[in-house]
Amino acid sequence: MVDLNERLEKEKKLLLQEEINKIKRDFLPILKKKRENIRIQTQRYQAKIQQIREDMEGEHRARQADLTRIKNKRLKNLASIREEGLAKFENYSQKINKEINFFVKRISENEDAIETGDITTEMLARTRIPLPEIGNTIQLPDPPIFLPGDATSIGGILGKLHVKPPPLVSEPLKPTLLTMVLMFTCPLQGSLSICTTKEGDVWLGGYGSRELLMVDIKGQVTRREKIQSRPAALAVMECGDIIVSPNCEDSKSVSRLTKNGKEKHIYDASPSYCNGVSVTVDQKILICTGDGRVVKIDGDGTNVKQIYKGSGSDSAVHAVENANGNIYISDFAHSAVVRVTSYGKVQSIAHTAEGQKLGRPWGLVVDKMDNILCADIDRHCVYIIDQQIREMAGCFDRIQEPGWLAVDNDNNLWIAQGNEDVQVAKYLSP
Repeated sequence: MVDLNERLEKEKKLLLQEEINKIKRDFLPILKKKRENIRIQTQRYQAKIQQIREDMEGEHRARQADLTRIKNKRLKNLASIREEGLAKFENYSQKINKEINFFVKRISENEDAIETGDITTEMLARTRIPLPEIGNTIQLPDPPIFLPGDATSIGGILGKLHVKPPPLVSEPLKPTLLTMVLMFTCPLQGSLSICTTKEGDVWLGGYGSRELLMVDIKGQVTRREKIQSRPAALAVMECGDIIVSPNCEDSKSVSRLTKNGKEKHIYDASPSYCNGVSVTVDQKILICTGDGRVVKIDGDGTNVKQIYKGSGSDSAVHAVENANGNIYISDFAHSAVVRVTSYGKVQSIAHTAEGQKLGRPWGLVVDKMDNILCADIDRHCVYIIDQQIREMAGCFDRIQEPGWLAVDNDNNLWIAQGNEDVQVAKYLSP
């Protein structure tokens, strides 16, 4: 009986063990699969968290870089103003010292007259002191200004004087009505695009020509460059490389043409097309697209950053940046000029409200005095952009559909007209 019970007990244990093994065989792969899924999900979440962290850090670095750039630019401007002020003060001080030395020398030559207190009109005239007309001889008051024996110490006394220079007031050149200097017909086909180099040279492109021309102030061609696409707009970097925005029928990619003639695509606006281009103070490139976007990229096409998004087609035709980091955008579709501050604030500063005559703005340019000039195709004129939209020129028979603008080193305004003519004009006066 005992053997039977033991045998039954052993069989129960065997059956139980088989059942356990069966459960392990059936469920262990499922558990492994679930564990693997959990591990994969965890890795994905960790990767997303890392990506979010890197994006936030990159955005933070970009903001810090922008703030540093603005700070350095302002410090540079302040340093330039300070150096200019010190130079003017030094020149003025040298002039004052020269006058004082001349004055002391003349007094020393007439020492006897000073000691007696009698100074003739002729003596004072030689010392450049203005006199009232009261006779040939002037008696100094009692007590005299210079006591006897003090003539030799006059130079020491004058040397201790602190001469305060007049305030440093400069009269900047101001925009006035345009005065034509030259008009010539460009030997390129189609609407013209234009830009100037830091040396003052002028590049021209035609909407129907795969060639760029460099011209002088007389309109004579001095250089030619072949390009892949017909240009819609041009800009030039400090190094002399030309940024070409193509005719939308040829390409949708902005290219960079180097001095040795090599052309490289640096930004693709697909599925839209490219409008105006410009180069900022820190050599970034602003590109406007047909769907109303403005992007800023590095010179090699990297670090693409969207600055502005307009509403609708051609709501951003051209964008330029001034010395303060503010970006001005010509909104052709809504007859406006939009300002985007360095802090991202968007404001329409020129529009068709009462008292403001803006029609269809196209090309913009910033000159050395930080004036913003805007070409108006519909009004056939050029404006200086401020809160009142002052009109600079509005002579319909002399500016036919002004498109792109440029300013050279001699403050000449170059206007590319829609009839393949280029007008060069003066627009500044004291």
